[in-house]
Amino acid sequence: ADGRRSESEHRVGPRRNRAQCATLESAPSDAQLSVLEYIFKNHRIFLTHTEVPSTLEGRDLGTKLAHAALEYARQNGLTVVAICPFVKEYVSSDPEYESFVSPSVA
Repeated sequence: ADGRRSESEHRVGPRRNRAQCATLESAPSDAQLSVLEYIFKNHRIFLTHTEVPSTLEGRDLGTKLAHAALEYARQNGLTVVAICPFVKEYVSSDPEYESFVSPSVA
């Protein structure tokens, strides 16, 4: 009733997609942002950095961001280059992503 989202509600979506660099954000009820930064280049998406504020840890926001980015890449036929250590770990724990995730930037 006060217009705030419940703790379980959040949105995951692109903040901007101008040029080649953008950010996926997750904004829970307290309006602090969790982000996954990425860069598009040559039909590849480079997942470069994930950041979740310490006050939001334990809510799986980083996992939701990684999942959203990987599903976007899958749906759009992009090759993923996981540079971010968190995303690398997420990908290694789920073999369904192996077919379109590149292990290096080469």
